[in-house]
Amino acid sequence: MSQKGYTSIVVLILLIFVSSLFLGAGALVELSLRQLRRGEDQDRELRLLREKAGQVIELLLDDPTPFADSPGDPVWAGLAALSGQETQVTLRDLSSRIGPNWIRKEPLESLELLRPESSPRELQQLREDTGLHLDLEVAFSELFRGGVLETLCTPYGYFNLNVSDEFVLRRVHYLRSGDLAAAEAFHVRVQEARSAGRIIEPDGVEDFLGESYRLLFPLVNAEPVMNVYYVPERVLEGLCRHYEVPMARAERILAERRAAEWTPADLDGILGAGSGAGAASGGGASGGGAAMLRQYLGLTTWFWEIRAAAGARELTWIVARVPPAGLPPGTAAPEYRLVEERIRP
Repeated sequence: MSQKGYTSIVVLILLIFVSSLFLGAGALVELSLRQLRRGEDQDRELRLLREKAGQVIELLLDDPTPFADSPGDPVWAGLAALSGQETQVTLRDLSSRIGPNWIRKEPLESLELLRPESSPRELQQLREDTGLHLDLEVAFSELFRGGVLETLCTPYGYFNLNVSDEFVLRRVHYLRSGDLAAAEAFHVRVQEARSAGRIIEPDGVEDFLGESYRLLFPLVNAEPVMNVYYVPERVLEGLCRHYEVPMARAERILAERRAAEWTPADLDGILGAGSGAGAASGGGASGGGAAMLRQYLGLTTWFWEIRAAAGARELTWIVARVPPAGLPPGTAAPEYRLVEERIRP
């Protein structure tokens, strides 16, 4: 083979090699550009979903009747406008159910949430041994009846001074303070108030908590824990049964709550709680039983779940409404805080 022919073969091999490099590099660049575009699309999609979720909060804030979160509020009509062919936006009350983390022993028997072989004292002891839990199924499924934790219970909510288990309140104090002696002193104050038949009102929380107020509020407060518009029927009836409030009042709530917009005074009248305010002892519709029931049933939803979905991507926000310091709900501008965000996939 001539030197010229040899040189031509070498040049050809080099050209093929260099061409393959360029082709490979071109494929790599194209792949990178495709991934970049996909990443940009996903970023735009996520920004859109967050924008939609933020608009739901704006609708919640723009409520002409902030004293009540009801099915007639503008937010529900606004959800339809936010949803479309490409996106779906939903809103769900999360806190208007029983909290296994805080419920006291006494109402549990009337609510019939536990398995026949389980007892309220076992639940109380489990919380003492293992603490408070976000995953209810993992923590409490052996004690509660099948399906109850999913449909009638929630891990989201505040701790009402009047209806939360006294040992749970002690634990919450200790978790916040790290001071066991101070937590026990707080526990004693709670016991004394309950022994005296005293109901702590929202405007008395700061005085009652004293030096612990900045530490515990708003996590610990005296606001009704559930929204009467969204509380499950079985929970409503069980609480009325336990506090000896006539079942006719529960029936009225169930019959009218989809169409009514009640004020706090209206709800007091329906439950018969007005004359019982401030006293936790006794029973009957006009006594302390109704006043205690009012500690469970209010007009405010404290925790909402907002979901915005587009294609396979889904954004979930858990937002909390902050209880007003010493004021009834609706007398101050609502304030919401994002407490959890989940993105799928």
